[in-house]
Amino acid sequence: MESASAIVCAVVAALLTDAFPVRVRYIAISLAQQLAGVVFGGTAPVLAQTLVTAGHGSLWPVAVYQALLAVLSACCLLALTSARRNATASAHTVGK
Repeated sequence: MESASAIVCAVVAALLTDAFPVRVRYIAISLAQQLAGVVFGGTAPVLAQTLVTAGHGSLWPVAVYQALLAVLSACCLLALTSARRNATASAHTVGK
């Protein structure tokens, strides 16, 4: 299980390194990771229990919530890689 986590962390680290300019990279990556942990990780247990209670013991609302988070993550990944591609393309055309 730890190797799967290491793979994810390695990819995220490389992606976030390219996402921010050098001048603000350290604070931006740290802030992004810490806020995501607080907002999504900190509220997840309470929200999951609320969804189970609202669903009268059914886990389907929690599954839908997790699916929505997966879609949100995929959208953010696409936006981040698209922005990186555009920045790389514009950096290569500036020198010409």
